Amino acid sequence: MDGEESYEFVIVSLTGQTWHFEASNSDERESWVLAIESQIFASLQSCESSKNKSRMGSQSDAVAIQSIRNMRGNGFCVDCDTP
Repeated sequence: MDGEESYEFVIVSLTGQTWHFEASNSDERESWVLAIESQIFASLQSCESSKNKSRMGSQSDAVAIQSIRNMRGNGFCVDCDTP
């Protein structure tokens, strides 16, 4: 990959689980990073309120899944090519 800029990034959880991402360009990478940061923030907020934790967690999960599905290029599974 001589001379090419890489648009890859890795997320590592506290448990050591890793997720590898690759974007087509820097704008797409930035969109991914912002979406992921937003979901981390939402997750942290939902942990603050034990009274509403289950309701907020469900909403947060739904928002996270939808935001990932809405990202360009995520209309099909990369492994099996299903929608």
